[in-house]
Amino acid sequence: MMKKNSLINSVNKYNLFIIIFLIITSCSNGFCDDISKTISKEYKDSKDINIIDMVNIYPFEWDELRIFKSFHTPRDISESLGFDCNCEPIYDGDAMYLFIKNGQIIRKGTEQCNNFIFTNSKNSKVFINKETSKFEVKKVKENGNFFFTLTPLVND
Repeated sequence: MMKKNSLINSVNKYNLFIIIFLIITSCSNGFCDDISKTISKEYKDSKDINIIDMVNIYPFEWDELRIFKSFHTPRDISESLGFDCNCEPIYDGDAMYLFIKNGQIIRKGTEQCNNFIFTNSKNSKVFINKETSKFEVKKVKENGNFFFTLTPLVND
């Protein structure tokens, strides 16, 4: 009887480990999420100006961050970059984040991103470098819903 209970406890611990692992790995932790978490943590209604810096949000080495919004094809993206992006099309509501170092994509990800907008978006594209990495954050209420606008402190 003791061996059976020990086996059941081992199986239960194993199952619990699997469940916890799946929960942790399935939670969203994307590039958009990083910006949203920073806004949530640092934004204060009482401040005159709220500023976030992409260099602090993404502390690894990168020269440029390029964000492409909905409905861009790999060809559009590659033409904009000046080299082959080796990427998928971007669908409605998605944003593709491309981090570039020395003319090469070092990190990329595509995800849904709807709780903030970049005011410097041109043709659904945002280009950020170390000199243009700081953004003023403003809370906007539209149709009863809140979202945030990110306006660059220095325009490119």
